[in-house]
Amino acid sequence: MCAIAAWLLHREIRTRTSERESLANWQRMDALGKLTGQAAHDFNNLLMVFQSGVEGIERKRDDEQRVTRLLGNMREGIARGKGITQRLLSFAKRSNQGAEHIELDRKLAEIEPLLKQALDDTIVLEIKLPHDIWAINVDPVGLEIALINLLTNARQATKGGGEVSISARNIPESALEDSRVQGPMVALTVSDSGAGIDAKDLDRIFEPFYSKNGNGRAGLGLTQVHGFATACGGVVRAASLPGRGSAFTLLLPKSTAPLLSEKGRDGPHDLPTRILLVDDTPPSLESARLALEGVVPTIFTARNGAEALEIIRREPAVQVVVSDIMMPGISGIELAEQLARTHPGLPVILMTGYSDKLEAGKAISRPVLTKPFKANDLVDALAAAKSSAPDLTNVVRLDVSTKT
Repeated sequence: MCAIAAWLLHREIRTRTSERESLANWQRMDALGKLTGQAAHDFNNLLMVFQSGVEGIERKRDDEQRVTRLLGNMREGIARGKGITQRLLSFAKRSNQGAEHIELDRKLAEIEPLLKQALDDTIVLEIKLPHDIWAINVDPVGLEIALINLLTNARQATKGGGEVSISARNIPESALEDSRVQGPMVALTVSDSGAGIDAKDLDRIFEPFYSKNGNGRAGLGLTQVHGFATACGGVVRAASLPGRGSAFTLLLPKSTAPLLSEKGRDGPHDLPTRILLVDDTPPSLESARLALEGVVPTIFTARNGAEALEIIRREPAVQVVVSDIMMPGISGIELAEQLARTHPGLPVILMTGYSDKLEAGKAISRPVLTKPFKANDLVDALAAAKSSAPDLTNVVRLDVSTKT
């Protein structure tokens, strides 16, 4: 009898496990379907902006005012498209790739106008940081998106007006009360005076597409916040009192880098005079070349890694290589590694729209430009590459979205 009971119990456990796995798989597929549909909707809207812009310019090329307006719309579309892809990638981010030394007082002052846009005119935003707050080591894009998502959540909970505050405090390792994190941390808290969250819902708010808004527009905002905190070696905690408001606290790792100086951090640089651009996508290659035309006297182009190596053998005076990462045959990362062996003093800048190796946390000792980037971004990267020591030790994810 005992053997039969044990067998029945084992079968019941196996059946329930299988049911849970099936439900989890269905939920993942449902979330993926919603995410794909929303992304397709957003990108089709952006494509419509460009379609209308191209046709409008073609019809009346001599109408300078009209062309300027259409180009402005297209420029805004590029910024929105880049924001969408950054958000999509941040949901599944598995590493702290692209982490930088960030001084919170400077960063929040810089993006305060953007943060206020996530709220509305009936909500007062207050930023309270102690003068001695530590710098943190996180991905700056992920931090911005996480804060915007938290403020958007606060806006939805604070209908009819209220207050939202962003505060921070230092937590030495000896004072940590969360076993999931190690080392000194900075607690960054976003709190609101809204409707609050029921205790039974607190454990589910970070699930994909879970929402209590009642407007049918559940999304991935808090899921991204959770993913960002985990990827950078921290955690996110939520606390709430129904009718009194909510508070979301991000525990983020303290940076060990020295504080940046108040004065100009980058002096003027002399740009290289001979560079090699490598990209297997002809329009992207031509765009990069045109961006530097008139800025760099001599520009070589290659459509793949093998062609790039041949040009370098033929033109040993090349001073900088700018290469796409995702290429057939020899990838940009492999090209950089090979050049490190054969031409150790030759700076290499990598550029990419997405790299699975980067997102998986692979250490790459070269600067990285994320697409799409402006001409000024590439010029800045070239200047930095020429002035850097050949033995680079950090991936530098250039994000100059605030530049004009």
